[in-house]
Amino acid sequence: MAFSDLKIDTVTCTVLIVCIGLSVDFSAHVVHAYMQQKGQERGLRVTKSLVAIAPAVLHGGFSTFLAVILLSVSDVYVLKTFFKVRKICM
Repeated sequence: MAFSDLKIDTVTCTVLIVCIGLSVDFSAHVVHAYMQQKGQERGLRVTKSLVAIAPAVLHGGFSTFLAVILLSVSDVYVLKTFFKVRKICM
């Protein structure tokens, strides 16, 4: 956080939690779809789960991306913090 001129405060912690939540959410949906597939062959289960859940995950990720991109030009402290924390997490 020191390299980005960010203080540890409630905004920074909340943004960090949101960033982690977004990355875990999409992975959890894919894993859950895999666990719900019947059969023993892993390759077939992977294919079926990706066919079942990939469109929803991609649409959710794309709509989140569009919303965040529109906010990226804002001059609000919370959004500046969001983009700095996101850069640190990646």
